[in-house]
Amino acid sequence: MSVAAADFEQLSDLYAAERPNYESLAGQLAGALEEGLQARGLQPVVLWRAKTVQSFVKKALRNGYADPMAEIGDKAGVRVIVDFEADIEVVREVAQELCTILASEAKRDAMAYNELGYLGLHLQVRPCGEIIAAADHDDLLSLSAEIQVHTRAQSAWAVVSHELLYKAPHELSAEIKRGVTRLVALVELFDAEIARFRAAIDADPDHQELALLAPLDDEIVRFTARRPDLALSAIVVPPLTRLYSVEPERLYADILEPFIRSREHELKALFNAYRDDHRANPLLFQPEALLIFDLLERDPDRLREAWPADRIPLELLESLETIWGAEL
Repeated sequence: MSVAAADFEQLSDLYAAERPNYESLAGQLAGALEEGLQARGLQPVVLWRAKTVQSFVKKALRNGYADPMAEIGDKAGVRVIVDFEADIEVVREVAQELCTILASEAKRDAMAYNELGYLGLHLQVRPCGEIIAAADHDDLLSLSAEIQVHTRAQSAWAVVSHELLYKAPHELSAEIKRGVTRLVALVELFDAEIARFRAAIDADPDHQELALLAPLDDEIVRFTARRPDLALSAIVVPPLTRLYSVEPERLYADILEPFIRSREHELKALFNAYRDDHRANPLLFQPEALLIFDLLERDPDRLREAWPADRIPLELLESLETIWGAEL
């Protein structure tokens, strides 16, 4: 339908009849993307919407589309916000697994070296049948959607600039427009510095092993409220983690969590017994105590060999061995 031949009411009725399908498409695509990204270890913010009738008609009429239903690509829209710039490529990979990618545009690639502007990745996609509910197959499979991908910094700038510039009630001065646009340089610097810091952290030889502390800290707080000494953990955890044959990122889920669940009764009794004893072994109240208890049962000889006795007295390990043996 040519816009020139269509009035406001006709366009409104045309899109309003189809909008429930685009709303369903956006919701199902967002859910599939979020699940796929979480499986990759990301925790993105995923937002979705179907374009409102008013917004669709305004865009169709003012931009003079010959066939707005075919040419307006963001009738179903999903926005994915990730922590790091490197995660944007992961979103692209997951989207490619779930959809046919019809078009891809990295906004930065379209700018000259001396230009500033909107950042992010836009993907025009048609979802594969596997992610569409069976009841919706016939209605949704031929439709397309737009996926916008931003870092948190890029998203903040995009939202603010949209409110200040795009939605401005009157024509703004070039100075104001340039000032808002210039802020995107800070976004680029922020994301670049975060990437540099992340690379430095990942380069630490103990980084993977020390990542185990996060789930262990979540576990230890169930038994004791004492605040752990992370400097102590940084000494003890890496050499002990290397005693296991599984990768550090799988150690908690595959071995330590089942161990903690199987010994929950003994652990509660132990920590209750020493709860008010401020002279107790300081290692007892550390997250790595759970790691040590598992190794005491699994391979105490190798545990003693790997113990960093040059920095942490072996007597502290022997004390834990006595405490755990008494509890069993």
